[in-house]
Formats: sequence, C-alpha cells, structure tokens
Amino acid sequence: MYILQISRHSPDSCMLFNEQSRNMTVKLLKEMNGILAKHGVKLIGSWNDISAHEIFNIYDVPNMESFIKMTQEPDMMAWLSAHRVQNRVVLSLEQAKPMLGL
Repeated sequence: MYILQISRHSPDSCMLFNEQSRNMTVKLLKEMNGILAKHGVKLIGSWNDISAHEIFNIYDVPNMESFIKMTQEPDMMAWLSAHRVQNRVVLSLEQAKPMLGL
C-alpha cells in the first residue's frame, strides 16, 4: 500500500530559516532509517516545493497500522507537529490497471 503524505509549514517555521525547525528536521533525518525499518515502512521518495513550503513523501507500507505507529515515534511526532499534514492512500499505475481490465 502506498501513502502520499503532503506536509505544509509556514514561512516562519521553514527549516531553511528557523533554527528550531532545522534542528528538529536534522534530528529526524538522522533517525529516519531506523524508524522506517522498525515499522517495516519504506520511503519511496521525497520531494520539496521550497517556494510553497510543501513536502511530498511517498511511503510503501505493509498496512495502515504500521504507518500510524511510525508517525507516533517521538521524533516523527515532533516534526509533524510543525506541519499541516494530509495522508492519502494512493495506487500506482500498475495497481490501477486491473481496475481498468488491463
């Protein structure tokens, strides 16, 4: 199952200009591989729209419970608390083709 996570932060809390946000982000990035592995989650990719203060992550998760538990890790919760977040379950093109009879 894939989850698209869209995170938005304010210009005031941007990690490029706000030391507290930067420190929180650096701490999470250092711990990220361990957090993902602990919950069996893979980060497929991460993209930043710097001017819009948006981050787009795609995760491959074994189930929703694993994803929720991952987001409850202290470093992840701290980072998420500085963002407005939307999580959407999405399908790859290959996963959608059978629905079209392909």
